[in-house]
Amino acid sequence: MALYKPCEPATQEIKRFKLLINGKMLEITADAEGNPEPTIQVLELVEPSFALPQEPKPKVQSGEIKEGKQYTSSKGMFSITVPPRNWAVDTYKFEESQLKYENYDYEEVVFYIPDFGQAYGVGVRRIPQAALIQMAKEEEKQTLSSLANKALHQWRDYAAEPQPVEETSLQTQFGASLLRIYLAKRSSLGETAVGGDRIGNLKGEKLDTHIAVIVAKKGDLFIYATVEDDDLQSNSTRPPQGPFDPKPILSKKLQSFFASMTVKI
Repeated sequence: MALYKPCEPATQEIKRFKLLINGKMLEITADAEGNPEPTIQVLELVEPSFALPQEPKPKVQSGEIKEGKQYTSSKGMFSITVPPRNWAVDTYKFEESQLKYENYDYEEVVFYIPDFGQAYGVGVRRIPQAALIQMAKEEEKQTLSSLANKALHQWRDYAAEPQPVEETSLQTQFGASLLRIYLAKRSSLGETAVGGDRIGNLKGEKLDTHIAVIVAKKGDLFIYATVEDDDLQSNSTRPPQGPFDPKPILSKKLQSFFASMTVKI
């Protein structure tokens, strides 16, 4: 087989590949025409499950908790006040994840009301030493920006990559912090019925939604919270309440939620 750089055909080099009979070894040698004793490279082919270590699974527990209650994570890394109720429901479902293994050390929880597409996420993660060394070379704003992007993806996926639309630097109980609001296209937690004047013609559709994120770095801890509210988003686009900008309300909700958080430093 002839190998060469696409932009430099003259650099081609002849390589010979031979799959050994056991099907698990691949020999790679240079063309022996000018070298009677070429170096032989041997690659061992392994099953995908052995190629890369799998990320360990966290311990997960779930339940329900009423608004205004004090919530403490299972290993005590943080405490926070459960957010206020909405107009119809005063009890949140929650799901907590906790892991302490090698470079992984974190606790996080999501409080949510699924029928209204409302969710508050919060967590604390210990930053690995290698990452701390890299952060020490960065400006504080760059570090917080990277952490905001990480917090955005901590507990769910999106149909399209969310784009930042607004951000504010602020001081919180954990020092310098960053509040950023993203717009996620077709990524609402719930679906809205659209498409027709008859019930049989309706179909569920994901809508655009905003996600607010606030992050802080305290020593080797990455502290964050998020909030999204499909009910607020929907009301902002239609009468009798809309149209209005949901971002200031979302920001206020997040700051109030984050202000109630305490962390075991």
